[in-house]
Amino acid sequence: MQMIDNLNIGGSERMAVNISNVLAKNGNQVVLCTSREKGALTEFVDDEVKLECLNKKKAWDVLAFRRFLKIIKNNQVELIHAHSSSVFWAAAAKMFYPNVKLIWHDHLGDEGKLNPERKKGVQRISGKIDGIIAVNEKLKIWSQQYTKVKDENIVYIPNFPLLKEPKIRKNNSDKKLKIVCLGNLRWQKGHPDLLKAISIIEKKSPGLDYKLIIAGGYEEDDYYLELQKFIKENQLEEKIEFTGSVTDTSGLLYNSDIGVLSSVSEGLPVSLLEYGLASLPVVVTDVGQCAEVVDFGKAGLVVPSENPEAMAAALTELLKNEEKRMEFSQKFKERTETVYGSKNFLKLYHQLILGIQ
Repeated sequence: MQMIDNLNIGGSERMAVNISNVLAKNGNQVVLCTSREKGALTEFVDDEVKLECLNKKKAWDVLAFRRFLKIIKNNQVELIHAHSSSVFWAAAAKMFYPNVKLIWHDHLGDEGKLNPERKKGVQRISGKIDGIIAVNEKLKIWSQQYTKVKDENIVYIPNFPLLKEPKIRKNNSDKKLKIVCLGNLRWQKGHPDLLKAISIIEKKSPGLDYKLIIAGGYEEDDYYLELQKFIKENQLEEKIEFTGSVTDTSGLLYNSDIGVLSSVSEGLPVSLLEYGLASLPVVVTDVGQCAEVVDFGKAGLVVPSENPEAMAAALTELLKNEEKRMEFSQKFKERTETVYGSKNFLKLYHQLILGIQ
């Protein structure tokens, strides 16, 4: 069983779908269980995967938990792979089915920036967890230090992307370069720094023909309103577009020219790997495993986080240099397919499962 809160568009949600699909394709019986609701990513779940939803309405919903236990029993689930906060219900289920193995997939970025209460909660239930997958080395080290799980059963396994090439590709006559930033609007993604970088580009290199597309779900909260205020005050309306959540990720990325991530905290972002599959040259901040993904600058440009000036300089370099864009796009695609493909994930995943038997 793959378990996650919902299938709204997000990195950990895409990984839950990706893992479910590749496991099913490799002959495993897979149940993908959402605790709260389904969501836009439901349409990407393969037919071989059995999809269940608990419709949990509150933190402790007795009726939903009973449905959860029934699903485990009826499907003879032997292993629950719980993503992020869904681990708490999975651990509670082990009180009724102690022989079920539990793997926790920790997606939550730099451990130092996380909510202390979340840390305490994971520590309390860690005796129920058999194995942990961390999406970066910092999270692996934290789990080794603060949980009861055996060190050898705590592993860093890189995320992997799945992306289908769209039927319609970008019109080559369109000379406006498209920079895409894929990710839901929240403070960890560093959008204010990205907007400041665009403002710097406009002042230092006026006349560049490009557009920044910020693709991700948002609410009209203070964070979003501050971004809009900055855009208006700096007259960037013609340069920046907000699309909201995008289900056709392939269509968006294959029809863009540059990928950017301005994050201040990350694990191993699936969006960055999807940039690679779509052959996008990229600019990323040096957080989580991002620098490693682009081979520490050999397959993409790496800049310090919270440094708009460095971000602006890197984006300007790619905007002005087509040869550099082509070089990085080829190297990054090859590296993504070789190092971060599903085969590598499955190999390490099966090793972990054998270790917790």
